Amino acid sequence: MVRKSYCAYIKNDFLQSEKNCLAILIDKDDYLAGLRISDEGEFFLIEALETKPKYRRLGYGEKLMREVINSLVEGKEIRSEVTISNTKSLALHHKIGFKTKIKKEKNLVLSFIGKKYLKFWKNLTKNNYFG
Repeated sequence: MVRKSYCAYIKNDFLQSEKNCLAILIDKDDYLAGLRISDEGEFFLIEALETKPKYRRLGYGEKLMREVINSLVEGKEIRSEVTISNTKSLALHHKIGFKTKIKKEKNLVLSFIGKKYLKFWKNLTKNNYFG
């Protein structure tokens, strides 16, 4: 039920905006990792990084994050908000180069400055992996 609700949200809400994109790392026909990207105007927001359970701890989340970051607009800030208790995600963000921008009660807003021109934004927004 949760999976169906999430897929419905992605298809019927999130991907309806041209400012939103879903990035998915695929090997052959299997999904390895995915995340959502939103163009918030002043910055890109990366959220909901998820690696398929059987592929966790193999570097696929990091690979996807690095590919997305390297594809975003040079000089534009990239943010991600992570729960303070999610130590694995925080470690990954810091390893990639994110710095803490804002500390909230339960979350950290992390920041990174993009380095390359956005190459695949339009292609990703056109590919609909949710039917």
